[in-house]
Amino acid sequence: MINRELGLQEIHRRIKPLYNTITGMKQILRLPARAVDENDVPGIFIMEGNDEIIKRSNRDYLGYGCIRTLDVLIECWDYVEGSYGVRNVFEDVRLNVLANKGDLGNDVLIRELRTEGPYNSGIFNVLAMTAVFSMRYQDSGPNFS
Repeated sequence: MINRELGLQEIHRRIKPLYNTITGMKQILRLPARAVDENDVPGIFIMEGNDEIIKRSNRDYLGYGCIRTLDVLIECWDYVEGSYGVRNVFEDVRLNVLANKGDLGNDVLIRELRTEGPYNSGIFNVLAMTAVFSMRYQDSGPNFS
């Protein structure tokens, strides 16, 4: 699971420079622990989805790892009349995450699955867009020591 955490940290590191370039950016949160409200807009939110094993090791019970995919959801929120616009925020996030041909290092790869939005976020005058990525990595296997 070390590669999973390193991949998620790399995604956050790639998105972090946008904080300074997008005017009025308030949050770049990973796994928000509370509901998002109007004080967090404009913002970018990174969440984890399904984690599935796509290939088991032949020596599954001997400590060898499996190849897994993790769905990573990145939501971009901005005001309808925002100075930058939710589509522009979304495109900048997408380009930064997929930089270097989707290689996050340590044999961790990422690719885009789909885009959702723009849609009404539930907060007045705020639009959101979601990008769903698939991050492929090899876990370290069970630790029997």
